[in-house]
Amino acid sequence: MTKKWITGIDIGHYSAKAVVLMLDGVTLTVINHLELTGSDAIFSDSHTLKHQETVKNLKKFKTLPPIFRKKAAIAIPDSAAISKIISVERGLEGQEQEFAVFQAMSHQSPYPLEELALDFYKASPISEGQTDAYRVHVVKQSIVDNWSGTIKALGYQPQYMDTNINALRGLQSMLSNHQDVFDNWGVLDLGCQQAALCPPKNMPLDMAKQWLYDTTHQHGLDARGVNPKSQAEQAFEQIASKVMSQIQLYRSVQGGLILEGVLVCGGHANAPQIMDFIARKLGIPARPLALHNAVGVSSKEATLLSGSFAVALGVAYNAAQWMEAH
Repeated sequence: MTKKWITGIDIGHYSAKAVVLMLDGVTLTVINHLELTGSDAIFSDSHTLKHQETVKNLKKFKTLPPIFRKKAAIAIPDSAAISKIISVERGLEGQEQEFAVFQAMSHQSPYPLEELALDFYKASPISEGQTDAYRVHVVKQSIVDNWSGTIKALGYQPQYMDTNINALRGLQSMLSNHQDVFDNWGVLDLGCQQAALCPPKNMPLDMAKQWLYDTTHQHGLDARGVNPKSQAEQAFEQIASKVMSQIQLYRSVQGGLILEGVLVCGGHANAPQIMDFIARKLGIPARPLALHNAVGVSSKEATLLSGSFAVALGVAYNAAQWMEAH
């Protein structure tokens, strides 16, 4: 069977990560990975990359994949996309189906359709009747062009684009294929500027949640004016009550089903003692998301494939599944 390669790219405000994933039949292997810090300067706003600065700062990404293996998958911020459920006439296919979805979205978007990029798939029906339900993801075309154009300038061929939360759900699927013991665990992405909670894989992704926090704000200073907590602990402390509320919501929706724990990834997941700190705050186990449990690793990079690479690996996996289906 022919081998395939896809590079997952996750550009955040703190750092940019890339993971080169090789597919050999059903076997997935990370053959290279790299994290570059200091990427905040390449953003002109929350969703827009400065083209020249990005190409300059991320030039080391150019040599990550094998030559002629430059297909790429891009993770974009969740706030850049809108997701909606719409209903259209039942039984439509092909161009009729596409036209009906676009027509339905035209009545729900404040922007002209020509300014938007849409992707959709069939969803569980909202109710019995003469309609089909579709999940529609909407992103401004200018954002798609900005990110894909920048990645092209790095020598890649963009094939797929997805949100960070969808990438984390893809990672859950990868992990489940290897260790279903974590099927009832959530995923907590504890980044350096924001956090996200992805529900267990048997719950709808609509129940995922994101929060921003301010890691520059110190509180609880001791007598010397020093905060005894690490930056990671301060960050999580700001959102701990919100995470707990979301976990309670999961339990109520699932009829009291116990959430067994959270797998923690992201830039702050590597901080000392952070797992114990999270477990104490939430009252459930917290473990680092060990990516090598989800995929084989034979990377040339000397540094560990840490939880910082979760979104990059997840979007690469989603792209691989999409390529197989298409």
